[in-house]
Amino acid sequence: MLEGQADEAFPEGVDAPPEIPPPFTPPPFVPTPSAAPPAEVEGASSFPEQHKQLFEGLLFVGQLSDEITVAGHKIVFRTLSSDEILAVGSMSAPWLGTESSVRAYVTAVVGACITTIDRRPLPQPLIANPTTEDMVRDRFNWARGLNPFVQDRVYDAYRTLEAKVEEILDAMGGASG
Repeated sequence: MLEGQADEAFPEGVDAPPEIPPPFTPPPFVPTPSAAPPAEVEGASSFPEQHKQLFEGLLFVGQLSDEITVAGHKIVFRTLSSDEILAVGSMSAPWLGTESSVRAYVTAVVGACITTIDRRPLPQPLIANPTTEDMVRDRFNWARGLNPFVQDRVYDAYRTLEAKVEEILDAMGGASG
């Protein structure tokens, strides 16, 4: 209210409402430049296309998997975690220093790495909250019933998959360790 003017809408002693600001007007639209691909940095290494999908599986899932057919059976297997590899060592330890040490190790790896045979999952420990060691022990005991020929085919394929992991890490610039 301006000085000297009377506003009949508001009784004496009641202040007029504050002035209302003008409506919001958004700033003018400024187009962004087209998204051009970043310039190549000299000396920068590019990640090979043939490894991108495998690397994503390794990075985000933490493992790679593959399948083979042995004696007409489709076997799906995967790389092992560090915990599983340590448990494999525990399972095969009683055979260290014997002629059966390599067979015990192969059997433990094969039991731990197989996920399905003919789309059927492998047995799981029957205890509540099994540890990695429990799982590897059960799988080791299960794999002891496999024919050595089958174990060897799966183990060879597993080693090939492990080599693929090394190849992927090398393609990343020597990240393997």
